[in-house]
Amino acid sequence: MKILSYIRTKPFTIEYSENYSVVETAALFLKTNKESVIILKDNKPIYIITNTDLISFFLSNDDNLIIQEIINKYPKHLITIKKNEDVYKAYKKMRASGIKHLIVVDENNELVGEVYHQDLVMKFVEFALKDEMTGLNNQ
Repeated sequence: MKILSYIRTKPFTIEYSENYSVVETAALFLKTNKESVIILKDNKPIYIITNTDLISFFLSNDDNLIIQEIINKYPKHLITIKKNEDVYKAYKKMRASGIKHLIVVDENNELVGEVYHQDLVMKFVEFALKDEMTGLNNQ
């Protein structure tokens, strides 16, 4: 099974050149009801901000910083997976690194979408409970 089948709808993105502050980004989170925002530079993901990150920015009084300053102050190693990779490889990457959002890219490292840990776990539970060929419960 390829990871492409598990991509959620288009993720919330912001261009690196846009000068959004943390407060403005938080407002966009509320407006779009997304769990993360992916920062793009030339349609390539360079950073991800989760709702948990936003809370820590507010607690550390960094709510006046703009996106570029946040990226410089809190650098992250961005973990991505190619769209044709196996779903189990994606799950292993997420589990090994402790992340809940995995960014999916194409062969040119351009953004394709995002996969959430909880979606993969629920799918694995479904596989364990149902026979894939017949659709009957495994009991």
